[in-house]
Amino acid sequence: RWALAVMAVLLAVSMVAIVALASKTGAVCRPCPHGWLWSGEHCYYLSTEAQAWEASQAFCSAHHATLPLLSHTQPMEDFLGRYPVTKYSWVGARRGPQGWHWIDGGPLPPQLVPEEDKDQPGLKCAGLEGGKLMALDCASSRPWVCAQGT
Repeated sequence: RWALAVMAVLLAVSMVAIVALASKTGAVCRPCPHGWLWSGEHCYYLSTEAQAWEASQAFCSAHHATLPLLSHTQPMEDFLGRYPVTKYSWVGARRGPQGWHWIDGGPLPPQLVPEEDKDQPGLKCAGLEGGKLMALDCASSRPWVCAQGT
């Protein structure tokens, strides 16, 4: 019985030490909504269907998220590179009167501006085509990704 009491005390001390170490190292639980993935301190939703750009952004907005803003974080780009659906998905950029910009208002860096198709000047939404940023018809249906916490 004495050995059992010593084992119980050692187990309790071990549990306290584990909890204390976890709190000191900054271990935090930040769950994502059901069906979303956690990566690099952000939550991501990978669609299993295709929609137009506006409907995709509306879905993201309804979930307090946006279509991805690629220039904002390297971890996001690393995350997107891991999933095949993202290589052909919408991103959070559009062409307006002042040129291409992210949906948060920031301009696209020159190296990310999609090549213009002179035969189709009405292509005003950005999406990935094989991992490359392209100007696309906003009404076309594509899969999308939402990013929370960016």
